[in-house]
Amino acid sequence: MIDVWCVPFPDDDFKPERGGIRLTDVFWYAETPAPGWARLLDDGNVDFVERPPSVTGGLPPWRPTHWMKIPDPPLTNC
Repeated sequence: MIDVWCVPFPDDDFKPERGGIRLTDVFWYAETPAPGWARLLDDGNVDFVERPPSVTGGLPPWRPTHWMKIPDPPLTNC
């Protein structure tokens, strides 16, 4: 899983304050017939990033532009 920075599609009227949003727990959903970037929601459901909401609580479509590996958790022996 990775974190991604996403911006709205050009035809979207919504313009976020910082130009985009950070989505966490994103992964490549490879199942056919329509693979694509998806995110894992807190309730265990999967919502696609670049498509309309596929579940309750899903977000509108976003266009990923950058990604970052999720950092390792801190060491507990500190």
